[in-house]
Amino acid sequence: MQCGAHDHELTCFFQLLRGEISSGAGGGGLWGALGLKQETEESRQDRVERLEKEIQSLRTVVEEKGKLAEKANTDLREELSRWHEAKRNELKAHFMDNATRHVEFYEKALEAWERVLASAKEDEGTFR
Repeated sequence: MQCGAHDHELTCFFQLLRGEISSGAGGGGLWGALGLKQETEESRQDRVERLEKEIQSLRTVVEEKGKLAEKANTDLREELSRWHEAKRNELKAHFMDNATRHVEFYEKALEAWERVLASAKEDEGTFR
């Protein structure tokens, strides 16, 4: 009988032990089963060592990914700051351009009214 990856260790051990005892395999009854227990303990120890290595490896990966996420956050904040500055400068330029155009418009309007006023003063004598 094969044990699955998700079976509990003790359950797996007893299933294997029953199979060994009932079939008479493994060097004769109980002594064969005890040998199986030793193999199971060794495989358990190997599995524990593998899992400890995997845990350490995963911790390293998590630490590296954390550093990458921190750098990405820093880069994003810097980019957002640059974007806000560019937006502010662009709005300032648009408002300055708009104000300049208004000043030019009113200067031309003033010149036109001054010409009309001068012309009206000249014509004032003609209409009397």
